[in-house]
Amino acid sequence: MLVDCLTLWVSNLVVKRMAEAGVEEDLSPEAWSAVESEILGGTRDLIQVARSVDASFVLISNEVGLGVVPPFPWDVTIATFWVG
Repeated sequence: MLVDCLTLWVSNLVVKRMAEAGVEEDLSPEAWSAVESEILGGTRDLIQVARSVDASFVLISNEVGLGVVPPFPWDVTIATFWVG
């Protein structure tokens, strides 16, 4: 199974939360916690499915955080999340 693209999945979750909060540049710490919980929950679900089927999985993510510094605070947060 090919899962492309993890970066887009995470970005879509962040943009969705930003739209729900009515902000354009950054989320509150509580909203970031909700996004993180959603990402971690989805990741756990994906791992559980991967372990339960007899198939190979390829997960694709864009390079994040090793290139140009993002211009918006939420971009920096995403880059920090992936790079750790």
